[in-house]
Amino acid sequence: MTSPHRTAPTRREFLAGTTGLVAAASTGALTSPVFASPHVGHDSTLRVALVGCGGRGTGAAEQALATERTLGLGPVKLVAIADAFADRIESARKFWREQRAAQCDLPDERCFTGFDAYRHAIDAVAPGGVVVLASPACFRAIHVDYAVDKGVHVFMEKAFGVDAPNLRRLIAAGKRADGKRLVVVGGLMSRYAPYNEELMARVHAGAIGEIAHLEVCRMHGPVPLAATHEGRSELEYQIRHQWGFGWVGGTFILDWLIHGIDLACWMKNDWPVSAQGMGGRQLRAHPDTAFDHWAVQYTFADGATMIVNG
Repeated sequence: MTSPHRTAPTRREFLAGTTGLVAAASTGALTSPVFASPHVGHDSTLRVALVGCGGRGTGAAEQALATERTLGLGPVKLVAIADAFADRIESARKFWREQRAAQCDLPDERCFTGFDAYRHAIDAVAPGGVVVLASPACFRAIHVDYAVDKGVHVFMEKAFGVDAPNLRRLIAAGKRADGKRLVVVGGLMSRYAPYNEELMARVHAGAIGEIAHLEVCRMHGPVPLAATHEGRSELEYQIRHQWGFGWVGGTFILDWLIHGIDLACWMKNDWPVSAQGMGGRQLRAHPDTAFDHWAVQYTFADGATMIVNG
């Protein structure tokens, strides 16, 4: 296996060296001059669409707009938003009008609701614009696939997928993006921390010798769900409470613990080739499918191991 990691990681490093996907930070992720494309429009305005109007999406889109001031890339405008649920569209629209009115251009006809809303938002900035994808992970590959087909750069929040078929679809979309000179950025925020780059440079130079074993741990309190369905269908309830349902949000390991796993693999300068794990529900009382404790052992090609728990 060819490792994607380097001393100073670039944005084109995520799943593997040939995927065409990109590793980047969720803090200031859209800060590369690569987005200053001649295809964004005659007036040089970088048009941004947001798909998924919760807190995570709002934060990522706000950082995208901040590049106008921090990097001087030219004018940046949020011109389309999309979410499966109308109430989130309204709250997001209100936020943008109050916080960044000068960079917000969201008429009714570019505020989209429903499960196909992502198509309309991406179409509104295609080609050459940027879409921020922050809906639950179960939709990520579908949305990236469509954006690449339309010639739109992508910032996708983690988690990146919930199962192998969707991750393979994501990798294929990344390869197509490479061929179209599009950028696909993943929200792995630790990749742009200078102290992490310095640490990895020293480790890769042999400062601690050959790595035979790594351990990754992340602990925090339970993520609560609404006590009732609040009059919503079972499908809507589960999508709105993605962290309680693995098929929607990708579970604790894929969403939160992914940062520690990524750092450990970067340190090892390789990806694992196998994994075996367990999990259970000891304290969790919510009617969901989430475990409240996990443990996974990964093995690398050279026999080194990595224990991950949360």
